[in-house]
Amino acid sequence: MAKYAASGDTVLAAFYGITANSDDLKKSYELLVKWFIQNGHPPVKISVKSPGFSGKPISFKIGNQKLKRNGFSNVKYIEIFSLCSVHKNPLIDWTAISSISVSRQSYFTMCVRNFDSGINNTEFIELQNQIAIILNPHYGFNCEMDHKSGPQFYAIGLNHHRADEDESNTREEELAVSRWGDIGMEEGVYTNGIIRDVYPINYLSEFHLKTQIDEQTLHSWISSESSRGTLEAVNKRIFSWKVSPPKIPQVRERLWASGIIFNWRSYLSK
Repeated sequence: MAKYAASGDTVLAAFYGITANSDDLKKSYELLVKWFIQNGHPPVKISVKSPGFSGKPISFKIGNQKLKRNGFSNVKYIEIFSLCSVHKNPLIDWTAISSISVSRQSYFTMCVRNFDSGINNTEFIELQNQIAIILNPHYGFNCEMDHKSGPQFYAIGLNHHRADEDESNTREEELAVSRWGDIGMEEGVYTNGIIRDVYPINYLSEFHLKTQIDEQTLHSWISSESSRGTLEAVNKRIFSWKVSPPKIPQVRERLWASGIIFNWRSYLSK
């Protein structure tokens, strides 16, 4: 079992199985742009997959104007980048980045570097709760990772290595990352009550909370002991499950044994 390391210089938020129409996409996009600007990360580049766009990063000013003019009805993907310099590579040298995909593998991701209080920042949590209400995901999480590890790639099941760093990940860890993309996301395992791992903040839906563990539902199991974290309703469908980082290994071990944490090998024979 590859395990998430619960620290780093970048906060990552990810949601999977989102359901968004053009109005939802527009609301989420405008909310993100506003948040980026208010928190010192003005968007510099934007990528859009839609008629009239190449899908490659272009000037945010130009792309934003074009997007507002064309509308969101045919948009399949949006990604915005805040950079330390306009001449930097937007896929690598970002200070903040966020993407929304409404294609077959639907997801939302957001990463912010060197953010005050990390994932415990109240404004960041409030933003993710608002995004969850709009995009109505089946599953998600917030965590911290090192920027050099490529958290925006990790979120969608891609491994990333910079040329200037040691490749310290084991083969098993790399497989766990990539199999989340080509099996976990592809098959939508979260609709069967499966989670990717235990993170400091997890977003669970009824698929997860009704899953059985130790002859009770996961909802009851979490609620029965304070060491297993706390559940809080975001809306009628989504619950935020917060787990203290020191308690994560213990909780992870029990959920792995119960088959609730994603084990890609169990899907190979299907």
